[in-house]
Amino acid sequence: SWKGIQKGFYGANLVIECYKTIVRFVNSIANVKKIYAIPGNHDRATDRKEIDSEGFVAKIIFELIRQSFKNEIDVEYDDRVISTTVDNINYIMTHGHLKMTDINPAELILEYGNPFRYNLLLSGHWHERRIKKDTKNFRQLTCPSLFPGNNYSVNLGYSSQPGFIIVENN
Repeated sequence: SWKGIQKGFYGANLVIECYKTIVRFVNSIANVKKIYAIPGNHDRATDRKEIDSEGFVAKIIFELIRQSFKNEIDVEYDDRVISTTVDNINYIMTHGHLKMTDINPAELILEYGNPFRYNLLLSGHWHERRIKKDTKNFRQLTCPSLFPGNNYSVNLGYSSQPGFIIVENN
């Protein structure tokens, strides 16, 4: 959320700190080739999703990140879903707050994925790590947040540790 993560962190201060944190994180990894970015329900510049449903704050941050890594790292941004194949695994990535993630995973694969490859469906939104569904053809994961929750999310019971997931094709 763009409000209340830490005392004094809101508005421009929070956007700047988020940008710096992501750049430091990416710089700590030796071989990043591409960054995929999708905004979530808290990545808007307004209090109302009717005014900003596309995550304008995230769009600004990832455009700044694109400029920071100009010729080194490609940044792909989409406001709903990204589907791409890396190392023979097709990744379908969403934030997880849109109704499209309530669709049967097999239907998501038919619409956005590659039914001839193993598909990994990744989403966030729930501030936890969890394997939602695991089959021989796909795995559906809820990924942890890079940032810790605030009092609002903790009071709702979403209090997992922040982190990230590394995927390796075996």
